[in-house]
Amino acid sequence: CIEWGIRLADVLAYLHALEPPVLYLDMKPANVILRRDGTLKLIDFGAAISAWTGQESGQYMGTPGYAPLEQVQCDSVDVRTDIYALGTTLYHLVTGVSPALQVCQNRSIREWDITLSCDLEEVIEKATKRDRRERYHTMQEMEEALKGIGEIQWHKQKNFIIGYEKNIIYTEKKMVGLYPYG
Repeated sequence: CIEWGIRLADVLAYLHALEPPVLYLDMKPANVILRRDGTLKLIDFGAAISAWTGQESGQYMGTPGYAPLEQVQCDSVDVRTDIYALGTTLYHLVTGVSPALQVCQNRSIREWDITLSCDLEEVIEKATKRDRRERYHTMQEMEEALKGIGEIQWHKQKNFIIGYEKNIIYTEKKMVGLYPYG
């Protein structure tokens, strides 16, 4: 999931760096396709808008559970709107539970699966702060945070999956992780 998050953050950072910047505004697992060769494709740009300084409020499409409060309330949107949606997308990918479900409200990823990385939990929690001023300020900043987590290496041994990350070793009978969409 970390690698997927890095790649999606990179695509969104590219959109944000265009002149004028483009806000995607509909990041969710259903809009990401995993191809057989392992590449990710971002689809459905129907909600995307060109952004500029002083953006006025208006009606912006979004998906319940993935769109932040400012988007749902038709307030002004900026890159932090996409940051929130990427955070909720990662939440869904690592837990297998849609953030649109009431059961997800105020539940961290480690409440679903204690074996998930504390560092990943921190990245997702910061990205999905209700107050956008507390989120990452740029997609590059979120991408760097994801890169800082480090790679998780998995090995199968006696029907267990053993993972280690930053000198933390744990075992798990199942691996909650990524699955292809399409």
